[in-house]
Amino acid sequence: APNGWKPLGDDCEASYTASGSQCLKCAGIPKPSNPSCRMVGGLDLDPLGDEDCQRIAAGTFASCDSVAAANREACKGVVAACSSGDCNVVSIWKSPSCHTDVSAAYKYCYFHSCQDSFLDSPDLDGHCDEAVGCQGTFYTLGRQAATTVEATATASIPAKRLRSGMQRNASGPTSTR
Repeated sequence: APNGWKPLGDDCEASYTASGSQCLKCAGIPKPSNPSCRMVGGLDLDPLGDEDCQRIAAGTFASCDSVAAANREACKGVVAACSSGDCNVVSIWKSPSCHTDVSAAYKYCYFHSCQDSFLDSPDLDGHCDEAVGCQGTFYTLGRQAATTVEATATASIPAKRLRSGMQRNASGPTSTR
């Protein structure tokens, strides 16, 4: 997956709706009872797509005005929360879904802040480990928290050099590497 996102849990499995259309069942979302994962928020991004869910989680999404009017405020709130680097797990409604009670453009996304231990051993609600097989309507992606990477990169630059670089360029810090 792009930008360091990797699938968590089992791959989605092909299935069929009652009318015979092919659909997909996936590993699901983080279980709400898991203390190593905190939900930041969620919303329906209809008419946008999977990549937009990833952009929100990465803090790089700037198109809340293009989602349905009823979801714009939720979008702005989640974008603000994720822009700090907190959203390292995103669960995305898989299309085509085996649920036929929503529009084809439905694209709900959940955003989570999870500990690294969760990324290593995801605890998802899709029942993939049971005899029925995967039943989830969402697939989940994770990546190492961006704040960890940024903190490490900043800490490796001596403070004096960082300050002097910022003073020389009023438009923002410059790279002296």
